[in-house]
Amino acid sequence: MEKFPVFDIKKYFDSNDVERIEYGRKVDLICRETGFLAIKNHGISKHVIKNIWDAVEGFFSLSQEKKLNAKAPYEGYPYGYLGPGKEALAASRGIVTPPPT
Repeated sequence: MEKFPVFDIKKYFDSNDVERIEYGRKVDLICRETGFLAIKNHGISKHVIKNIWDAVEGFFSLSQEKKLNAKAPYEGYPYGYLGPGKEALAASRGIVTPPPT
């Protein structure tokens, strides 16, 4: 398994303007290559993170019908529930992949 990309945001905030530009380039490259990254040293409490994970778990345990109440209003809209097989990182890179079965 490849190493998961992790960005230390504290280093960014503790850096000078020139270093921040370089950190910005690193984040840009990570996102272009993988589509995602983890952020460490963000200062968000474990309590807040746990509450978010609980909310996510609660949402995805709902029936499909209830999840569709939060659907994106139109194709390409960046927020809302899309459902299975509707988006994939591979597609953003021009790679056709079969939907999960």
